[in-house]
Amino acid sequence: MEINIFDLEGKKVSTQDSFTAWDSKTVSPILLHQVAVNFDNNKRIGRAHTKDRSERRGGGIKPWKQKGTGRARSGSSRSPIWRKGGVAFGPRSERNYVTHTPKGMNRTALAGVLVGKIKDEEMVVLSDLPKITGKTKELVEAFGKLPVKGVVLFLVSGDKVTRAPFLRASRNLQNVIVKNPEVITANDLLRTTSIVTDKAGIVVLENRISNKE
Repeated sequence: MEINIFDLEGKKVSTQDSFTAWDSKTVSPILLHQVAVNFDNNKRIGRAHTKDRSERRGGGIKPWKQKGTGRARSGSSRSPIWRKGGVAFGPRSERNYVTHTPKGMNRTALAGVLVGKIKDEEMVVLSDLPKITGKTKELVEAFGKLPVKGVVLFLVSGDKVTRAPFLRASRNLQNVIVKNPEVITANDLLRTTSIVTDKAGIVVLENRISNKE
């Protein structure tokens, strides 16, 4: 698959063949949906919580004797059928929403979204990373020269020191997300409009979807 390489002025300088193993492959939308839902489920925290009859305060004494009153039998005023009683089948905070998808599915979904972004011309590969010191205006000026739109995912490979100035410069930009290509997921790509990276980032992505990570 041919990818255009741009310089920091937004001009096309060369092309590069990448992700050639995925030229003729198609990824099912059902698989992409399953992986995306799985990712969201794993981040979900169950905060809704209702108290059952054992957690409600009071109700330890039997409201009235078993027989002779003409009223229905009752053992506690915290029964679910009583006002201020416990909840029988309400949501519980200990519920676990974590689901699992195989690594192969995650890898296929990541490759499918990447190839789709390339075909839709929503990926910009730079010949070199812009030189910035951590100021927001520097990153704004750099992206202003590139053919990007919407929410931009900026993939910067390397160590934390390399990403530090880009992370600092993107703090005040709502539409710019800086991440490491070694840890991104298909869900990260689906939530963004454009992807910007350099040749080193492409190498990392190719290794990930070819099971070399």
